[in-house]
Amino acid sequence: MKSMVLAVFAMAAPLTALAQEAIYPSKFSPELPGNPAVQDALRYIDERFEQQVQEWIRITEIPAKSQQEGRRAEYVQGQLEKLGLEVSVDSIGNVVARRPGTGSGPTSSPADPAPEVVRPSCSPPTWTPCIPWTRT
Repeated sequence: MKSMVLAVFAMAAPLTALAQEAIYPSKFSPELPGNPAVQDALRYIDERFEQQVQEWIRITEIPAKSQQEGRRAEYVQGQLEKLGLEVSVDSIGNVVARRPGTGSGPTSSPADPAPEVVRPSCSPPTWTPCIPWTRT
């Protein structure tokens, strides 16, 4: 019985992947990891790894039980404002930061299926997050 269940899952996996691609098309390109701007962004992140870890620790040390994340949100909001980002808080307390672009290209956000990775000093035509979504 166990092997039959595994066989069914094994046969369904490719179909699930195809269905996900149809529902969530990706803008990922195999050339992207080789892009000098992407490599530069990952190097920037790697060079600041310790600072990132310390910041994550600072954030997690702020008490924030479910439905009581106000102090943590205020801290994050303040840090984003120090970076010069446009910061807003929605009706349920989510902190949202925006860096306007300088061109007429499409807008990207962390909710996009495959946002580009750029270093903070770049001036891309649209806002893109500086988060390493995938690492190789």
